[in-house]
Amino acid sequence: MAQLLRLPLLLLAALAVTLAMASSNQMGMVGGFSDADPQEKGVQRALAYAISEYNKASNDAFHSRALRVVRARKQQPDDADPQEKGVQRALAYAISEYNKASNDAFHSRALRVVRARKQVVAGMNYLLDVELGRTTCTKAQPYLADCPFHDQPHLKKVLCSFQIYSIPWMNKISLTHSNCESA
Repeated sequence: MAQLLRLPLLLLAALAVTLAMASSNQMGMVGGFSDADPQEKGVQRALAYAISEYNKASNDAFHSRALRVVRARKQQPDDADPQEKGVQRALAYAISEYNKASNDAFHSRALRVVRARKQVVAGMNYLLDVELGRTTCTKAQPYLADCPFHDQPHLKKVLCSFQIYSIPWMNKISLTHSNCESA
């Protein structure tokens, strides 16, 4: 009889440990949702939009407004493999846009991808932190992926954070955010 109770008790214990770990996880599930500060600009914009849409659809003679935000949550991007096809396409696009906007006479290309993340939206957001290096290829030449990097120390590396929005089934891609600093 004791043998029959052992398996259900073991399963119950495993379930209790799993629930305890899940509830103590401060970051939330990767790709899942985590708590957000209700005063955060994005949360306030989303709230204003939601209330505006609610008021448009309401038959009430008076407009509603939020008294307080009880809880705000936001989606967390997933880590992505830098070699993944979608990440590589987004990276190539971001570097192409970087080179178009740069006043440098030489192309830059990725030395390494520091971090790659992706987020499913109405398409895909790619968030890439990339170390760029200046190559020996001028912009007058066609951009070659194997173009060597300059080896002179005064030609510094650049660390860039790119956000690329892609809708692959519509063949659309855009650089929505770019921030680069000397590395």
